[in-house]
Amino acid sequence: KKYFSVGFPNQHKNSFEISSPIWKGCLGKKDIVIIENDSSIINIFEGFWDYFSFISLEKFHQNIKSDFIILNSLSLLNKLTNFEKYITVFVWFDDDNVGKSCTKLLENKFKNVKDCSEFYSKKNCKDLNELHQKYY
Repeated sequence: KKYFSVGFPNQHKNSFEISSPIWKGCLGKKDIVIIENDSSIINIFEGFWDYFSFISLEKFHQNIKSDFIILNSLSLLNKLTNFEKYITVFVWFDDDNVGKSCTKLLENKFKNVKDCSEFYSKKNCKDLNELHQKYY
């Protein structure tokens, strides 16, 4: 059998977030991924597939030069500490109780946080990747 995965380095040295159709995990230490474009806007994603969906959808191309954070797990939410430089913080967490709870935590901690889950929840999708798979 042949196995394949996509992997991306996270913020921890020599560590990679790995994902395939049958397995998702980490080689090394689990951490967030930060993509900086010297922007005053940031988009925060729960996972890589939502980020991939975001950059592939034309309707979001005006924000493609924003900064990005991919959490790789909502348990890493405490890694988010400083958003003073951002005019707007777009949050793309799953439309479920945990995602909503984590979005509320960010809204209470930082200013200008925008919950983007309505974009996919109004189409009965749990996240941006599911919306992308169903409709685009």
